[in-house]
Amino acid sequence: MPSYRGIPQADLLRSINDALSLLETHSTGPECQKRIDALRAVDPATGQSDLGAIAAATDDASLAQAMRGSGVFWLFSRAHDVFAFHAANDTDGKGQDVVKRLLPWGAMDAAMTAEYNKFDEETDGWLAARYAHAVEPNEENLEKIAMVTQALSQDRMAVMSAFDTITKMVEMAHSGADDDKLREKFLALGPHARYVALKSISAIMLLDGVESDMDFTPAIRRYCVVIDDLTDKKIKWTHPAVDAVRSMVEDALGPFYDLDEVTTTGIGKANMDRPEMGIIFDATARAAQAVATALPNMKVLDGDGNVMPPRTRPKPKDPGFRL
Repeated sequence: MPSYRGIPQADLLRSINDALSLLETHSTGPECQKRIDALRAVDPATGQSDLGAIAAATDDASLAQAMRGSGVFWLFSRAHDVFAFHAANDTDGKGQDVVKRLLPWGAMDAAMTAEYNKFDEETDGWLAARYAHAVEPNEENLEKIAMVTQALSQDRMAVMSAFDTITKMVEMAHSGADDDKLREKFLALGPHARYVALKSISAIMLLDGVESDMDFTPAIRRYCVVIDDLTDKKIKWTHPAVDAVRSMVEDALGPFYDLDEVTTTGIGKANMDRPEMGIIFDATARAAQAVATALPNMKVLDGDGNVMPPRTRPKPKDPGFRL
C-alpha cells in the first residue's frame, strides 16, 4: 500500500475524512464548507475529485502528487487555529484524536500567504464566539487577558480595543447573547486588534490546554550532516569542502523531493543549543536514513543530537552446508 510521509494511504484518508467531518459538524460557516465541497467535487476532465485521486493513488509518488494537487493542505493549514480549539476542548470526545492523527504527516504545516481573506474572517469570528462562551468571566481570567494583550502588541489603541472587546464578549456570552451578536462585536475591530483579541482570549484555554499531551513524531524533522572542520571553525561555510558535502547530501535526497519528504537544505545547525555545524536538511526519517547510508563515514544528527546510523545490508543466510 502506498504511504505519504510514512503514513499508510488508508490511515491518511481516514485522518482527512475524520477531520472534514469534525469541521462540518462544527461548521465555521459557508467559506469553510465551500473548501470542503471542493475537495469532494468531481473534475469533469479527470473524472475524479481531489479525495478520489488520493484514494486512487497506486504508489508513493502518485499519492504525493495527489496530495499536492488537492486543497487539503490549504484548508487544514488555514484552519490550524480551529483544530487547536477542537484539540483543547476535545470536541465531541474526539477532537484530540483527530488532531493527533493530522500532525504526523504535517497536515497543518503548509506555507500560507499573509493575506487576510474571507475564510480567515469567518474562522476568526467563529473562534472568538466559541472562546467567549468557554472563558469564565472572573478576575483571574481578566488579569490573564490583560497580560497577554499587552505582550502581543505595542499598539496601545489596538491593545485597549482588543481588551475592551474581549471583556464585553465574555459578559455577553454568559448573559445569553447568540453567536451572531458575538461575531458582530468581534468583527467591528480592525485586523490587528482582531489578532490581539483572538490570541489573547484563546490563550486562556491554550496556555493550560493539551499541548503537553499531544506527543507525536513530526513527519519532517531537521537533520545535520556534521562537518567537523566547520564546527571547529577551521573552515568557513564558503569552503569547497562544504559544497562537496552538500552536493552528496542533495544527491542522496534527490529521490525524495517528488515524494514531499524534503523541504529545505542549507548550512547551519540542527539544534541551536548544540555546537555541531554542517549541512542541514528538513526531511522524513527515511530520507535522512538515505543520507546516512550515502555518507557512512560522516555523522548525521537529528535535532535532539541522536545519530542516524547508516542502513546496512543484511548478511545472507548460512545455507547450512559447505561446498
